Amino acid sequence: MRIGTSLLAAVVLILVGVGLGTAFSDPKGEAAREAKGAKEAKGKKNMEEAWAELMQTTEQHTWLAELAGEWNVEARMWKDGVEEPISLHGSATVTRVFDRFIFEELTIGEGDMQIKARGHIGYDTSNEEFCSSYITSNCIAIHVLTGQREDNTLSVSGSWHEKGLDNTKVTQRLVCARKDKDNHTTTIFARYGSGPENKQLELTYTRKQ
Repeated sequence: MRIGTSLLAAVVLILVGVGLGTAFSDPKGEAAREAKGAKEAKGKKNMEEAWAELMQTTEQHTWLAELAGEWNVEARMWKDGVEEPISLHGSATVTRVFDRFIFEELTIGEGDMQIKARGHIGYDTSNEEFCSSYITSNCIAIHVLTGQREDNTLSVSGSWHEKGLDNTKVTQRLVCARKDKDNHTTTIFARYGSGPENKQLELTYTRKQ
């Protein structure tokens, strides 16, 4: 019995010794763990550096910022079945937000013909595109449009389905064309279903002096 016990104890000691030896003499394992830790730290640092770079303002942000100010607005609105556009007058205030976005408050017309709109426009440096969202006093949803700028013309578009109107697909396009720092025009086009694209609204902005 004592011989068997001694033999078992010897085996246990050998196994423990092998385990300890492996733990203390495995430079490759330790090196792998260190390399993994360094890689994770480097990845985190690169992510932080990338985000810091994306947060920088660009030429696109500067172009948007130049639209800030107080504006007189002359509008022409086309309604279904009416050949001649309706003329409306109003004003707009455009303010900068966080150095990367602009926010517009627009009011045109009076009485039953009055339209109010609120919207943001910004440049997404990660996806390299302009994006905008807006609401108006005569709409029931928040719509999002995305697009690009070429020289002094910004074009954004988007589409959605109106489930309450026989699931009609609506495609909208907004074009902002700058003549100079004190004058620009925003035109809104829309297509319903497979029909033709029609001009809905043309807004001519003149900076208040």
